Amino acid sequence: ALNDMPDLGRLNDEEHSAGTMTHLSGHLFYSCVQSFPALVRLWYNDLDRGTANKVEKFASEVMSPLLLAREISVIQEASLDEEELSVRGSTKTREITAAYTKDD
Repeated sequence: ALNDMPDLGRLNDEEHSAGTMTHLSGHLFYSCVQSFPALVRLWYNDLDRGTANKVEKFASEVMSPLLLAREISVIQEASLDEEELSVRGSTKTREITAAYTKDD
């Protein structure tokens, strides 16, 4: 969320600039993965092996849990009018389950 963004006026402050830039780049990566997953995949596929390994580790350890928690929250808050369709999500098991009941 934009409320979590650091104060950009502090970028010139030596004490805070590295932490602020780290936070900004993490926020940018999160936003890109969330909004443009196919483009991020194309970018990732063009990386050299060493960089790709670092990005994959960061994405799986830091970004994936955040994105999964957000998506599960959206699913849990959604109200479906369809009685035949049931969608549930769990952050503990990292699963989203959809069940469709068909009347014969």
